[in-house]
Parts: sequence; structure tokens; C-alpha cells
Amino acid sequence: MKRLIALVLITLFVAGRWDYRDIKDQTIVAGMSVDLTEGGQNLVTFEMAQISPNRQTPIKMVTLSSAGETAQEAIHSVAGDLSHTLYTGHAWLLLLSEQVARQGIGKLTTLITTHPEYYMATDIAVVRDVPAKDVFNCEAVSTSFISYELNNGFITDERFVGKTNPMYAYQIYPLLRDPYRGYLIPAISIIEKNGRKVAENNGSAIFQQDCLIGFLSPEETQMFRIATGKVQNANLRVPMRGGPASLEIEECKSKLRVTWRGDAPEFALEVELKLSTSLLVKTNEMAALEESARRTVTAGIRLLQRDAQALRCDYLGFADLLYRRHPARWNRIKHDWPQLFSELACTVEVRAEVLY
Repeated sequence: MKRLIALVLITLFVAGRWDYRDIKDQTIVAGMSVDLTEGGQNLVTFEMAQISPNRQTPIKMVTLSSAGETAQEAIHSVAGDLSHTLYTGHAWLLLLSEQVARQGIGKLTTLITTHPEYYMATDIAVVRDVPAKDVFNCEAVSTSFISYELNNGFITDERFVGKTNPMYAYQIYPLLRDPYRGYLIPAISIIEKNGRKVAENNGSAIFQQDCLIGFLSPEETQMFRIATGKVQNANLRVPMRGGPASLEIEECKSKLRVTWRGDAPEFALEVELKLSTSLLVKTNEMAALEESARRTVTAGIRLLQRDAQALRCDYLGFADLLYRRHPARWNRIKHDWPQLFSELACTVEVRAEVLY
């Protein structure tokens, strides 16, 4: 009996998958874009790896587009045009035109997060002013694929610059039907640089539920990440009497507190920054540098808060705090939250210390 069990286990671990396909029989997708045609159809474009027996260029980038009444129909149309199986498990980036984003991204995000053929950690970004597919015509510098270069750029920016706010498809999915919380995803623009077209991060796109409602600049996005304590090792420029000074954010901590006046919440945001500088700063100038940093960040966060309230879009995390810390009170006021959020009071206190 033991031998029989051992034989069954060995068979399970050693046997190959019944649906295994060799890599040379698959078309690997690096990224996708979705635009709207003039007739209102979804135009899906794939950036794909074409595998060749040529040793000098074994892999090259190709693009292929197809239109359909829905994005899923267009994807199936592309798959039908290929002689190899379409493999989307390495599609790290989904680009959306402004038109598509304003129309709603719910079906696309649901498709990616619930269908086993897609990568749940796909980055989603909005391309500003031009069709999203135009990004695939831009020149990639560090890799053969612009999708992977932009994906790596999001990671680098998040860690060392703080002027974009990457979100994966599975993080967006629970917010698609949430009328109380907004969110930010990266925005991309195409620019001319040294005679060539380059796609680069350009702040963030603001979403309420599944629809695009506005944009933040790179500087405003950095203030958002400071306000939410998500930035570190980023550069912060502050005004000084002799000209702008550049500081490095070594550590950023933020704390959002709430008190109550009846059923009306009042908030206080506390931000603590530890900074460094490569400048030769005299001891008597250090206090002025810290004060400039404090004022710059305080003004930036207050402006961000006013703009969010004008949009009635809470992407700063106020509703999330109430839901987690005061669920009973939140249930009483949540249906009026867009109006309450637009009128709420929030004080901002920033402490800045230049370490060296």
C-alpha cells in the first residue's frame, strides 16, 4: 500500500502539465493599450515579443491592433489573427486613453483581476492628450519594450522621486464601486526629447469609482505622497533667499487624526520630515532652510486638500480612517459623505528637520 501511495505521489510531481505549451509556440504580451475609435469601438493594441530563430535578434518588439464592441471582443480578435497562443501573463502595463478612462474602466479592470490568463499586478495608467497606442511608438532606452521600461519607471519614481502613484489592477478593483473613496493612478505624456519621442510620467490621474475626473501635476502628486507618508529618498525643492535649494527626504511620517463635534468629523494631519542636503549650510541658515521646507509642504498639502474638496473626491484617506476607526459613526454619515467632505475642516501641521 505504501509503495502504491509513493508511486501516485511521484507521478503527480514528475508528470508534466497536460496543457503545457513551449515558449516558441506562444506570443508573449508585454503591454496593452485601449483607445476608442471614431465609431465608438474599443481599439486594443498589444506590444508583443516576437521570438525568432535568428541568434542575432532572437526577440523583437511588434505591435498588433484590433477593434471590437468591447475590449474583450477586440482581444479575442487579436488572438484569432495569430498563429501562436496569446500569452498575457507577463502583460505588466495597461494604458488607457483619456476617452476610455472618462467613460469608465470597470469592465477592463474586472477582466484583468478575475480572469486567470491575466496578471493581477498589472499597472494601469492614463495617457494624456494622445491615443494610448502612440506610447508603443516611443523609443525605449533601457529595454526592448516600452511597457517594461514604463513599469520599471513607476517603481523607480515611487521609491526615489515620489511624483507618481502606481496602483495595481487588484488594488483598484475594490474601489470601482466605492462612492466614498477616490484614488490616483499614473498619468503618462509623450514629449520630444533630443529629436525623439519619449513617454514619461506626468503626475497622476484622479478617479472616482471607475471614471477619470481630473489630473494632478508631478509636484501635486509628490505632496499627496508626503501627506500620506508614502515618500522616501525623494528630492524636495524649497525657495531660499539666494535661489531654490534642493533637499533629500530621508524619512516621512504622517498621522491623520479625527475628533468629533456632534456627528461632524474634524481632522488634523501631522507630517514629520527628516531631510538632508548636499549644500554647505551654515548653522545660522539651518533654521531658515527648515522653515522654508515646512512652509512649502504645508502650503502644498493645503492646496491639494482644497482641490480634492472642490472635486468632492476623497483620495486623501479621510473616509478610510472613519470606516476603520469609527464604523458606527461612519455608517450614520456615509451617505452624505461627498457633501461633508467638501466642507470638512482639516488642520495641517508640518515639522521639518534638516539632519545634515
